[in-house]
Amino acid sequence: MKKILTLFAVLLCLCAGVLSAEKLGIDSFSFAPKAEAATIVDSGKCGDNVTYTLDSDGLLTISGTGAMYDYSWEYIPPWETTLVRSAVVSDGVTSIGDSAFEYCRSLTNVKIPDSVTTIGWGAFSGCISLTSITIPEGVTSIGKRAFEDCSSLTSITIPNSVTSIGSYAFYGCTGLTSITIPDTVTEIGECAFLRVPNVIYSGTASDSPWEARALNGYIEDGLVYNDSSKTKLLACPSSREGTVVIPNSVTSIGEDAFFYCTGLTNITIPDSVTSIGDWAFYDCSS
Repeated sequence: MKKILTLFAVLLCLCAGVLSAEKLGIDSFSFAPKAEAATIVDSGKCGDNVTYTLDSDGLLTISGTGAMYDYSWEYIPPWETTLVRSAVVSDGVTSIGDSAFEYCRSLTNVKIPDSVTTIGWGAFSGCISLTSITIPEGVTSIGKRAFEDCSSLTSITIPNSVTSIGSYAFYGCTGLTSITIPDTVTEIGECAFLRVPNVIYSGTASDSPWEARALNGYIEDGLVYNDSSKTKLLACPSSREGTVVIPNSVTSIGEDAFFYCTGLTNITIPDSVTSIGDWAFYDCSS
């Protein structure tokens, strides 16, 4: 009888524990909190045939076919930019609209499908938490200011399908150790890679500022020369700091060569230099 009463008491305790656990939303076996599934907090249209959903985990999903709408400072995206932490663009969407993700400061990763052919003006401008992005094969143009001030970006892949890059497209991406521009790019806008530490390009862009033109040459110690003879200094990356000593082989310094090198404190020019181009030391404020 005593054993039966003891067993009954144990069963009562177990039942009480299960009931209490259920009231608290706790797994009755592990006594661990149940994981809350993400819920949709916002949804709507972002293109004629394109829709979006934003869930409670900050995942923005763009779905449908065709182009996204273009946005601007007066016609802003419908989602709350401060809530977006990651984004997935589904296959079938053909463009990333102007300013679509502008100032999504918490955005850390984006998946872009091969169906996308254009990345719009200012599409990811100011996405300071974005660390890497792969631009898929199929994209032919990258708009003005597309990745401006994405200072956390450390990895960018530009495919051979790209033929044009807009002005200031990668301006201020100071966290990139290097970026390679494929030779298929024939148009590069003004200051497209200003303040990017190291840009590698051997193509012939039609409207190439120093950020591209200067890199059709020979690079040594971060400085860009016309060729291995190093008789003409074409450019110094604008992110360079401290002191630069120009070698004795140099006879001329090209225009815009030290343009916006605000971190340089000393430049030593040898007697061999006989000509210095226009704007060569523009805004060397230090």
